[in-house]
Amino acid sequence: MPRGITEILFSQEDIDNNQVVHLPQTLLGCKVYGIRANNQKVFIRVEMYAETLEKIKKLEQEGHKYSGVKWVYGKVNSLEDKQIAWSSWYKDLNNNEKYEPYLGEAPYNFPPLEKILNSKVKDIYEIKSSYNVSNTISAKFDKQTNFMPTLYWIEPFLIYPELYKAKNPKGVFILPVQPPGPINAYIYCDDFILADENSNLIDYFLSTNKSESEANPFYYGNTIQINIDTQLIPHGGTLLVQILEEGTNRVLYQTKTTVEDASKKTDETSELQTYLNKHLYGVALAELTLSIDQKPADQKKEQDRTFILKISYIDYHPTSDGVYRALKEFVMDLNYRSIEGYITIRYKDTQDYLQKTEKEVNQVVQKPAKIKAAPGCEPCYYSQIVAQRYKRNDFSKTDGESLLVFDENKRVKGDSQPRVDIIAGDTSPAYLKLKADLQTQGKCHPDKHTHGGKSVFSFERREDGVYIPAEKQNIKVIGDIKEKEINLSLPYIYIKDQQIGGVVSTFPFNYFWLTQKDAQAHVVLIETCRYQNDVLINVFPDISWELAFTFALENPLAYTHSGKKPGYIFYEAQEKARKSGYDKYQLSQGGAVPFEFSLSLKNAYNGETVKNEYALKYAKKLNDTLSIFTKLKNMADKVKNATGGAAKKVSGMPFSFEIQSPVLGAMLSWKNEEQDGRVANTGTLSFSADPLIGAEFTIDLLAAGSNLHPVVKVIERGVRVGLDILGGYFILEAIFYGNLAITIEAFKFNYQGLAFSQQPARIEGKMGIILSLELKVEGEIKNPIWKVEMSFTADAEADAYFGGTAKLGYDKDGIYADCVGKFSGLLFSAKIEVVIGKYTRKVELKSEPIWASDEVPLGKVYFNKK
Repeated sequence: MPRGITEILFSQEDIDNNQVVHLPQTLLGCKVYGIRANNQKVFIRVEMYAETLEKIKKLEQEGHKYSGVKWVYGKVNSLEDKQIAWSSWYKDLNNNEKYEPYLGEAPYNFPPLEKILNSKVKDIYEIKSSYNVSNTISAKFDKQTNFMPTLYWIEPFLIYPELYKAKNPKGVFILPVQPPGPINAYIYCDDFILADENSNLIDYFLSTNKSESEANPFYYGNTIQINIDTQLIPHGGTLLVQILEEGTNRVLYQTKTTVEDASKKTDETSELQTYLNKHLYGVALAELTLSIDQKPADQKKEQDRTFILKISYIDYHPTSDGVYRALKEFVMDLNYRSIEGYITIRYKDTQDYLQKTEKEVNQVVQKPAKIKAAPGCEPCYYSQIVAQRYKRNDFSKTDGESLLVFDENKRVKGDSQPRVDIIAGDTSPAYLKLKADLQTQGKCHPDKHTHGGKSVFSFERREDGVYIPAEKQNIKVIGDIKEKEINLSLPYIYIKDQQIGGVVSTFPFNYFWLTQKDAQAHVVLIETCRYQNDVLINVFPDISWELAFTFALENPLAYTHSGKKPGYIFYEAQEKARKSGYDKYQLSQGGAVPFEFSLSLKNAYNGETVKNEYALKYAKKLNDTLSIFTKLKNMADKVKNATGGAAKKVSGMPFSFEIQSPVLGAMLSWKNEEQDGRVANTGTLSFSADPLIGAEFTIDLLAAGSNLHPVVKVIERGVRVGLDILGGYFILEAIFYGNLAITIEAFKFNYQGLAFSQQPARIEGKMGIILSLELKVEGEIKNPIWKVEMSFTADAEADAYFGGTAKLGYDKDGIYADCVGKFSGLLFSAKIEVVIGKYTRKVELKSEPIWASDEVPLGKVYFNKK
């Protein structure tokens, strides 16, 4: 504290009544206090040296009424100069703790600071008259005001305020404490919204204003993102987001999300913002798909319905942060906060809408173009039109080769419509540039076409009365239409609001098998004095599908071990060996052995940003229908006995040796692809064995070390006994491994039919070593009143391997293997997980290769060179 003032004190009564809480984390060395925002005053006073107090009293007796302790307070917007919004003190004439200016309760009419101090001191903090003169003041925060996570500064001073920049700051930061929970939400939808004269870009703050939501409707099938700001919720706390039917409160859609550290979502690095983000403020992101399945049965097509969007704080998350822990006790008697607003959803039949637009497009493109067999000297004309796709909306990087869609010299009367086929999603549009070699000669006739010969491209042709606006076709023109080119953004509008039997949504299975009927047609009108022609643009969906099946033995082909100590590790090894041996016996007797089957269906769309998987995995015992597995097991046992027997001869070598079962698979994948300027459904059928064969030889390093040195043996035994008591274990192993996998792309199909794939078979193998550590502890934390289950697991491994790939193929010189050698570098990864009751904390890390990885082409090796 500066000279004179020694301490700022809150009344003990306010502290005892839980009206004030001292937060453990300081800011800039200044204390931070929380005051409940409940309309109740708290009282704050200063302690002063006796000498200073006597001087003040003497000056007051002499008529210097402004010589006492002066107080300022205000909202801290930042820690820079002049960034406190100073608040005025006011006279509470009727002592009702309300600011009522009509009763004369105006701010205290003090002179500006420069007048009451001395003529040399300027009011550099722009306080003016926003201060009070008293040894004790009161402060309060209104219950109804939404303060958000904000700090206020309150400071007593004798001559002039020094703020938090002083060497010994005399003020404190104050937090208005309200119930923890969400405080506002920002709703956004990046799905392409159907063009409609009444629709706008969906991008606004959640509002209690019903008309605002009605002016910004979403559509069934849209996926909306809700960015949520929270206050006083520990990071990891849970929010429930619901869309409710108004009146009945029936839940249509709901999801849960987790509050995160706000500093991860902002570039703000100031000390104030860092403090707020770390201790008081949080953010969360929720995503809801407005599936047609949940539409109210009485909502008709082209109707809007307004619902309630509610966000609630439902689950406290244990935290080590001292501020949150202090606030939890401080507000434990308060209900968690929730916020509500409105959201409007429009039921627009997307398929019907697209069909109407496409009908208008077809009426234009199906008209025969007026082609001149012998072009003359028209004032304006073009001879070529070229289409080029781009990767980004700034049209700076091309995507693939350009396509010649019209050439006057090659085209004859009655030839096909100029056409471009492209692939896109609704949030990943295709970017297309159309260019023409426009030539103008003499005087053009501007009354005959839209742009008077200054541009080839438009969406209106006045002579025929044709007008199909870009917006109506869901086309976005990027920039201005230039003389010889036009830039377009073209999405594919997925139909997500169709139902089967009025109950179940058909999406995405209405795009399961891709056909030409899925194309959405667009047209750009082209008109010159020579030609009235158009370019048809067909946009196809970018969805891809993958159907995969795998089949494998549930247990290893062969397994043996030796030297493992009693306990969890020994039991696990024994079980694996027993199951593998029993499978061999069953096969020899014609019995059944356990197999694992898995079937999965995956799709991805919108530039593969949206992915879904539907998986089925089951185990079943089958009789010896595949005799090859009996042969494989016999062969694996011979290798196991040879390797395991040699290892057992090494004294003190605790090890295990496993020969893995082959995993056989088949996969069918298909998607739209551009080929020769046209889009068609293409796919492949592949077979794989991954691994075809694989083996692991593992050494228990901790046990091996104990066998070599008596001191290590004592330590190792103590660790194992202690962890067994706690229901845990500790593993430190060196794993030597090798495996071989093969993939064969058998068939490929496209619009031309089915054919054998020309892709070479791919064989991949590697061998290496992994140093692995695993620690697990389980138990209870308890006292006479409660108990909590706890567990701790830690995994870390370092992996390095040599390997390579070989592509098997055939050319004029014979059958070959095109080989590539690989070295992985040293790869390190770790994962730690702590679970205490409902509290879970995970930490994962994965390093870049510590030694540089390398890949060396080894060239082709021929087996029967001609």
